[in-house]
Amino acid sequence: IAWGPRRGGFFVHLFQERMNQKPPSKKSRIQVLPSEAALFPLMLDFMYCESSLPLSSGRACTLYAMADKFVVPLLQKAIQNFVEKSLTLTELIEFIQHAQDQQFYKKEIERLVLCATSKLCAYLVKYPSEARLVQPPLLLNTL
Repeated sequence: IAWGPRRGGFFVHLFQERMNQKPPSKKSRIQVLPSEAALFPLMLDFMYCESSLPLSSGRACTLYAMADKFVVPLLQKAIQNFVEKSLTLTELIEFIQHAQDQQFYKKEIERLVLCATSKLCAYLVKYPSEARLVQPPLLLNTL
């Protein structure tokens, strides 16, 4: 997790710091939120394997924040691509609403929410009749 093209900068720093200690430490403790603990295996799979992530609009916020926290920019890019290219209108609305409920990650996911909001806005400009699917407060914030 500290080597290879998908390595995490956090882990690189953690291992280097540990190895520079005299004597080298044999244990490190990382604290994560329960929602992060549930998705930690997915982040590791992404870092170790070349396979694609089983992403959903619900998982995207937490994984993006984890990628920010553990400095895994390729994971952030993969999630941003997912939001930009794979979400349907309904999923996009669900994603933005879910993101707005994330109290722990406001700063970390701000760029991803902006990306999703821009996509929603572009979609509504192209298909104005679909605006009926968007709740008024979200519609007001989007436009």
